[in-house]
Amino acid sequence: MKRPSATESRRLWIGLAVVFSLSAITFALVAGLLHPSKDTLWFEGAKVLPQIGLVSVAGAVLSYLTSQYQRAQQASDQRRSFLGQVLATVTQAYSDLKRSRRMLRARALHHREGEKLVVVQQYDAYMDEINGVQLKFEQLAQDIASTPRAFTNPESCVAALRAMEAALHRLISEYEEKRPTLSGTSVPLAELPTLSAFLARQSDDPETFDIGFFPITKSLWNLRALVRSDLSRGSDPDIASSGDTEQIVKGLSEWRHRAPHMTGPGEVPRPDDR
Repeated sequence: MKRPSATESRRLWIGLAVVFSLSAITFALVAGLLHPSKDTLWFEGAKVLPQIGLVSVAGAVLSYLTSQYQRAQQASDQRRSFLGQVLATVTQAYSDLKRSRRMLRARALHHREGEKLVVVQQYDAYMDEINGVQLKFEQLAQDIASTPRAFTNPESCVAALRAMEAALHRLISEYEEKRPTLSGTSVPLAELPTLSAFLARQSDDPETFDIGFFPITKSLWNLRALVRSDLSRGSDPDIASSGDTEQIVKGLSEWRHRAPHMTGPGEVPRPDDR
């Protein structure tokens, strides 16, 4: 349903004012010029004119306010639905990415004479899945950029998605560069530094993990915090602030540095370590 413009709303109010003014002026003219006696047809007819004008105006105002409320409610429902879809899509994409990462470690890596090797066939299969995730992040960034009014802070949402997309783009670029040169069934992992950093576990190599997979996770935390904050704020994105999301992200960053035995009630070890 199309929302009326400011010009259309102004014309409506002017029209209502004109209707009421004409009815009042007509009553004044009839009463002043004709001086009809009470309980006569002229008097009763003149008296009913302002009432008709007032009822017409009141009905039009009530109808206008009702339609405005319905439009606002419809816009709020559509916005919440869109925010929910963004949250669900990015969460599923991240889960797919983690699955591919785990399967790469489990199926694509093997050791030979103390050296880590990557099975090329498995490398191909899971890089195809990772490429699909990267395209989802790219599409989500475009969707948010084209619908900025649905978000309190669309720039930060897009920045988080672009950061995840950029990290995966570096991984894909390495694949595009190295894959044509791979002729055997396996390749040393050391020759694929971006992939090596992406697969590193925090428990085994925290420094590499911090520059490999964790930036993607941190960007996801930031985006989810922003979208959930907007969902919790209701229909008006203008009343939301970045303070809550900053506190959430800060808490998640602190959680990242806890040892598994430091987790509190209801908490679980960081999923990125698995």
